[in-house]
Amino acid sequence: MKKNGIYHKLKNWLDKNSERFGFYLTYNNDSNRKGFEYEPWHYSYKPSSLKYYNALIDADLKKIINNPELKGHHYFTESFINKYISENIMDINPDLK
Repeated sequence: MKKNGIYHKLKNWLDKNSERFGFYLTYNNDSNRKGFEYEPWHYSYKPSSLKYYNALIDADLKKIINNPELKGHHYFTESFINKYISENIMDINPDLK
């Protein structure tokens, strides 16, 4: 992030204070994390995020995605769905779980 950029002060404030208000980076900069790349602007509100995370984990996403009424459903193989779930849904910032 540019130190003289127009959002530099805002980002510094968020880094220092966001968690006090329940907001956490969704995709942190952990080099071991898979899935979506680090997004320094992408915050989630933990009380809401936790409910949706648990709902996604409990849902039968394979059945939902393989719905014949969903156009293109046949392109989503089981290995693609498993990888997407493990890397993009389950591998978010652990502070949000």
